[in-house]
Amino acid sequence: MAFEKIALMLDCSRNAVPNVGTIKTLLDLMAKMGYNRLELYTEDTYEIKNRPYFGYLRGRYTGAEIKEIDAYAGAKGIELTPCIQVLAHLNQIFRWPAFDGVRDCDDILLVDEPETYALIEDMFRSVAQNFTSRNVNIGCDEAHRVGLGQYLVKHGFQDRFEIINRHVGKVLDIAKKYGFKCAMWSDMYFRLISGGEYYSTDKEIPQDILDRVPGDVSLIYWDYGYNPDVDSYRRMFAGHKRFGNDIEFAGGAWRWTGFAPDNAYSMKALEVQITAAKEFGVKSAMLTAWGDEGAEGSAFSFLPTLYYFARLCRGESTALADMEDGFKSITGVGFKDFLDIERINDYTASDGGTDVSLKPNADKFFLYNDFFLGIEDGNVTGKEPAHYRSVSGKLKAGSYGGFSAVFNALRALADVLELKAGIGARTRRLYRSGDKDGLKRLLDDYRLIEERIGVFHTLFREQWMGENKPFGFEVHDIRLGGLLQRAKTCAGRLADYCEGKIASIPELEEDILPYDSKMVYAHMKYPRLASPGRL
Repeated sequence: MAFEKIALMLDCSRNAVPNVGTIKTLLDLMAKMGYNRLELYTEDTYEIKNRPYFGYLRGRYTGAEIKEIDAYAGAKGIELTPCIQVLAHLNQIFRWPAFDGVRDCDDILLVDEPETYALIEDMFRSVAQNFTSRNVNIGCDEAHRVGLGQYLVKHGFQDRFEIINRHVGKVLDIAKKYGFKCAMWSDMYFRLISGGEYYSTDKEIPQDILDRVPGDVSLIYWDYGYNPDVDSYRRMFAGHKRFGNDIEFAGGAWRWTGFAPDNAYSMKALEVQITAAKEFGVKSAMLTAWGDEGAEGSAFSFLPTLYYFARLCRGESTALADMEDGFKSITGVGFKDFLDIERINDYTASDGGTDVSLKPNADKFFLYNDFFLGIEDGNVTGKEPAHYRSVSGKLKAGSYGGFSAVFNALRALADVLELKAGIGARTRRLYRSGDKDGLKRLLDDYRLIEERIGVFHTLFREQWMGENKPFGFEVHDIRLGGLLQRAKTCAGRLADYCEGKIASIPELEEDILPYDSKMVYAHMKYPRLASPGRL
C-alpha cells in the first residue's frame, strides 16, 4: 500500500528558523523524492500582526515569506501546511509580560480563559491569510501539567482529560470558522488515562473516554523509535484505531541530539514503524525533523533518512545498492558518503539495536563536558584521538557540492574532539599523580583546543548563516564562547598550579561518579554538561 500523504515536518522553532532559500532547496529535493506535503513547525515563529511580542526577536516568518514559500511549494506539487501550537510548547512567548494572562504553568496556555481563545483566533487568522492549505496541525502534545497552575488556582482541580477535551473542542470551532481541518498529536489522550505514559500499550481505553473525543480531528501517533519491536507499534496503532478518528503516523529523523544526525538509527526504526502503519491502513505518514536544544544539527543533515522514508512509504527497494544512485542523482552526493557525517559518534555507538537510551551523541557531550568538572569523563576510552583523526580525514577527503558547509563544520568539530574528548580525564590523572611536568606539556593541548574551537565556531557559523536566519545563533555564541573562555580559565589555573602560585585545584580532587542514568547519551543537554551549577 502506498500512502496518500508523504510529509516532512521541519522544526522552525528551536532557535533555528530556516531561511526561505533553505526551504526552497528542501522543497526541490522533496519534489524529486516524491513528497507531497511540508509542515512548518512554528510555535511562535510566524507573524501575527496585532501581537508584536509573538515571536519577538526570534526570526519569525513574515506573512510575505510564508506566501512566497507557499507559492513555491504549490508549483512543486507540495502542500505547505501550518503546524502550530494551541496548548503547550509555547514557552518562549511567556518571556514577555504581554502573555501573562494566558499562562497556566510551564509552557501551557490557560484553558477556558477568554483571552486565550482571542490569541488562538489571531493564530488562525494569520495562517489563514498566508497559507493556501486548509489543513493544520494544532499540536496539543506534552501538556503534562495542564490544569495544575493558574487553572487550578482559578477553578480548582478538575478532570484533566475533560479540560483538554473541552479546549480541543473550542479550538476546532475556531478552526472551522477559518475553514481548517485539524490534526493533533495524540499523546495527551493516552497519557491522561495511563498515569502519564504515552506508549503504555497494555492499558484499556474506557469507552466513555473514546466517546468524548471529538471525531473531526485526525490523531497523529508519533513515535521516533521508542518501542522495541513491530508488535509494540501494532498495539499502539490498534489503540489509536479504537478512537474512530482518522489516524496519521509521524516517525523521526534523528538530528536533534547534537551536531551530527543518526540516519542509521532513524532508518532502522522507520522500517518497522512503516510496516505496522501499512498493516493498519494508515494513509498519511510524516517524517519529523526536530531541532531540540538549539537546533545544532543542519537542516540538511538528515537527507539520507528523507530519501529512505519516501522510498519506504512508496514500497520501493531500500537496499543500499538500490538507493545509492538515486540519492546521488538528486543531491549530488553519494548516499554512503552522506552517512559519513554521523561517524563522529561511531565509537560509542550502541549495539545497533532499538534501545534508544544507548544512542550516542558524543559529538555534543564531549564538546561541552567541562575540563575540570567532567561528568562525562567516565565515557572516555582512550580511543578518541585516533577515532576523531580518522573522522576528520574522511570528511576532508570527500566531495559534497552544495552541502559542503555541513561537512566542513563537522570536520572541524572532529578536530576539536580529537583533543577535547579526553582532556579532562588526562588532566585529572596527571594532577593526582603529582606530575607537574606532564601538566605543563598538556597546556599545549589546551592552547590548541582553543584554536580549534575558534575554527569550528567560524565554520559552524557559516553553515548556520547559510541555512537559517541569524536569530538564535547568539545561543551558540554564548555556549561556544563560554567553552573557549573555560578552556582559558582552566589552562591558566593549571599554569598557576605548575608554577606554585596556587597550592591545589579543588575540582580535580573530586572523584567523578558514574552518571546514574541509561539516558547518558540521547538526552544529555547542554546545561547538564557544562556545569552542575545553575545556568
